[in-house]
Amino acid sequence: MIPAGALVKKEMFVTVLAKYNKQGYVIADSIRLLDTNISKENKFYNAITESAMRTFTHPQCVNINLPFIDYDQWKDVQITFDFSIPQ
Repeated sequence: MIPAGALVKKEMFVTVLAKYNKQGYVIADSIRLLDTNISKENKFYNAITESAMRTFTHPQCVNINLPFIDYDQWKDVQITFDFSIPQ
């Protein structure tokens, strides 16, 4: 997730949200940055946040196979990339 050459500190995080349709496919234009404590002045801000958002376009994430009956529980997926957790 961390782009090559990017310098990240342990306290950094990025939270991303994506919506899925009833067939389990990510709605591409719904992917958005919800929160981060990375300063826009950080020269790696765009690389780190865009990389986090691209997670939802990865072939293993673009479609989720979950029970339709529980759609209201999984239609919005939020992921926080917390760099304080050892990788």
